[in-house]
Amino acid sequence: MDDIDDLLDEAEKVCNVGKSKKITSSEVNDHVSRLLEEFDDFDDETEKKLKSKSGSSSSWSFEMTPPPTNMAIKPTAPRQCSLVQLGGANSAKGLSTMLSQRSCDALLCLSCNLKVVMFDNIAWADTTDYLFLRNNMPDLSRLKDQLNPRRGCRAYACQCQWRNIFETVDVRKENLQWICRKH
Repeated sequence: MDDIDDLLDEAEKVCNVGKSKKITSSEVNDHVSRLLEEFDDFDDETEKKLKSKSGSSSSWSFEMTPPPTNMAIKPTAPRQCSLVQLGGANSAKGLSTMLSQRSCDALLCLSCNLKVVMFDNIAWADTTDYLFLRNNMPDLSRLKDQLNPRRGCRAYACQCQWRNIFETVDVRKENLQWICRKH
């Protein structure tokens, strides 16, 4: 019962921040419903991780991270991350909210207007440069020349910028023009 009270308190805080208008009970109910869906999503992802870890191998591959699949499952409206974050290979990917902070896996670059690709346990070579990405993005077979295995690292890139990330960090701190394009 305490969990529900905490959820309701969180919903009141979110609904009341910076607003002077009166909040209707239906708006609070909608917000609480979204928060409960986030908890369900979190439980589903935890189960998937446990199953995948039990059957994982130590080899790595150059596979691109697949697009989010939750759009086909739920008929709800697409949502953007409240905090757009990047993270290393060990950080969870998906929709980032105030309650569950994850690395956004649906990034779009505002500078070149391309989807940001990411590779787990891979790092960009020191010789990677703007011209290489401009000429070879998003062709994975051509990008392999500048990708090296590195445990715990997640390599991010669009056509104009690239980063090797080991720990969770806010996109704004990295001075990137990347936004969440909705999940």
